[in-house]
Amino acid sequence: MEVLDPDCAGNILPTDPNPADGRQKLISCKYFSLELIGGCAGSAPIDLQGKSFSVVTALNGPIMVHSEDCSYQLSALETLLIPAICGNYRVTFSDPARALLAHAVGE
Repeated sequence: MEVLDPDCAGNILPTDPNPADGRQKLISCKYFSLELIGGCAGSAPIDLQGKSFSVVTALNGPIMVHSEDCSYQLSALETLLIPAICGNYRVTFSDPARALLAHAVGE
């Protein structure tokens, strides 16, 4: 309760339901980034260059997460933690679906 400021407010910005590259940054600071990924049938390549883990949460699934070695299907509201050592991967959408991508940001 000591750190809450009920009078503090930010700007609410509309989100694009189908961003051109499949990714839209929602929030970012020096510690982490949160992106909305998805759209209609297609995929979003994710390459954090081995600098951070990532967390993918399917919002209205199903989505597929593909790496070089394996694939995982996530249903709505399921989450997958991907260690940095896994390298780049791809999130694919067969239906109009969206997911959240969170990862740490290096300085």
